[in-house]
Amino acid sequence: MITAAHLGVAVPPGDPRALADAILRVVRDRDFAEECGKCGRQYVIAHYRWSQLVKQWLDKLLELNSHAVPKFTAKAGSAQLQTERKFEECR
Repeated sequence: MITAAHLGVAVPPGDPRALADAILRVVRDRDFAEECGKCGRQYVIAHYRWSQLVKQWLDKLLELNSHAVPKFTAKAGSAQLQTERKFEECR
């Protein structure tokens, strides 16, 4: 999401003409493009850390994984247990 004009050009979704105009503005106005690049880099450095991003990705993967393989229950039977064992071997 672009929160300030100096970080880039916002265009409405589904508006190819506005997208084309935005691209042309960046291509034709070198000073604007450089300013957006510098400000964008500074924003990312100030607001994001690799360790934070890795943790968020791992948390999301673990959440998705917990839904992918149901936990074994006595009612599920041996087929369920075999599926879980195969999954564990792939880790």
